[in-house]
Amino acid sequence: MLLRAAVAALAGWAVIAFAQEAWTANRLAAGAAALRDQNTQLQEQNDAYRRDILAVQTGSAAEEVARQNGYSRPDEHLYLVSAPPAPTPSAAPPPPANVQDKSTSALDTLRAWWSGLVSRGRRS
Repeated sequence: MLLRAAVAALAGWAVIAFAQEAWTANRLAAGAAALRDQNTQLQEQNDAYRRDILAVQTGSAAEEVARQNGYSRPDEHLYLVSAPPAPTPSAAPPPPANVQDKSTSALDTLRAWWSGLVSRGRRS
């Protein structure tokens, strides 16, 4: 019985040790893949820096910087290509006019007097 327990403990320890090693190997492989990606990116950056250094050494970088700052050669025609301007919003419609009839004809005066008279009679 004791031998069986010892063998079971040894087998359990072996399974746990194997699982730990597999997990560690997997984690290390993922780290190595991340480092390879980072190395690739750094290599691309280094290549770009080498191209920039070569451009500075040959003098073509000065022309590129001058063009980026708006300079051109005397024999060149400069064309500016840009997006069309945003449309301006149309003016808001004017508010409606407040029109009051203030005519002073005799007939209008008579109507106003009659309306006032009738409205007083209703209040009484």
